[in-house]
Amino acid sequence: MSREIELAYPNDPRGWLRRSVEDYYKIRWPIQVALVVSFAALLVLVGWPLLSRVGHALAAVWGIDPEVSVRGQSHAAEWLAAFILAIIVVWSIVTMVWVGVVITWLVTVRDWSLRDASNALLRCRYPRHWIRPGAA
Repeated sequence: MSREIELAYPNDPRGWLRRSVEDYYKIRWPIQVALVVSFAALLVLVGWPLLSRVGHALAAVWGIDPEVSVRGQSHAAEWLAAFILAIIVVWSIVTMVWVGVVITWLVTVRDWSLRDASNALLRCRYPRHWIRPGAA
């Protein structure tokens, strides 16, 4: 049986984007640190190696010499545009994997319901115990 999670603001009419901006700094410090460090660790362990491989593959496709500055090479603009797009795609993949890992951890280890875990991470509807005491 899942434990009961009480929302900090149960009848909040704000949208998820406004809630995420306004309420993020109300989250208790240990929870903020855990969320940020876990995302950063996943980005370093998964995102950067993946981005490095994509960058080398794009360099091979566009004929970019890795020993020379990209600026002076032919197809530099195409490589840069493709690499920036790859950064966005890799960041999105890492974010989706991170959300999946954290929701899975909340459901299996912390005994939350799937609805409560997805509310907290995807809709920024934080539980009361995540909010600092005295935060309005």
